[in-house]
Amino acid sequence: ADGDDGLVGAEPLIPYELQVDDRTIESYQPVDWIVHPEHRRQGVFSAMTELLLEYVTGRASLLYSFPNEELLPGLRKFDWAEAGTVPTRYRVQDAGALAAIRRSANSSTARRLATLSSPLVGQGLALADRLGSPAESVAVERVDGVPAAIVHDLYLANRPERVHVPRTVPYLEWRFANPRWETRTYVARRGGAPVASVIAAAETVAG
Repeated sequence: ADGDDGLVGAEPLIPYELQVDDRTIESYQPVDWIVHPEHRRQGVFSAMTELLLEYVTGRASLLYSFPNEELLPGLRKFDWAEAGTVPTRYRVQDAGALAAIRRSANSSTARRLATLSSPLVGQGLALADRLGSPAESVAVERVDGVPAAIVHDLYLANRPERVHVPRTVPYLEWRFANPRWETRTYVARRGGAPVASVIAAAETVAG
């Protein structure tokens, strides 16, 4: 969306071929709806979304997204249905470092509390790691980047029954090609054969 003073809004779309059973569902995921703060509540979001819906008609069977609370009212105007929530879990490795980047008025208090609690956090994580240690029959190796063929084979052996994005080799190579990420894959092997994998993408934000 362009205004008199330049770009005022954007609605990026990512195409996905979803899979359920043996069926492929052509879909798009709109991501990061953006409207300039000075141009909000002026119909920019609605105009962009109307054009978006016109574009995808005939091209896809489904639109899906992961909106925040601020975006939900706008989507409801266009008959989006809420399917559920996606759980997110965090593991804080260093509470002191996390508090140091806070910019709120009470950041000094939070920083002192976090610094004092850091040893306790470390002890708790160490205990959790010992409880979660792998069996002796499993060896874990760390691989720089993503061994797409290995992850793809593991996906084929453990395909989910629910709607999902197929972990094809081209998809994996595209998904983790973000130049801002430092990506590693942890591959668990039993008897030399891969049995599980975890991909970790690290990104540094504001230091």
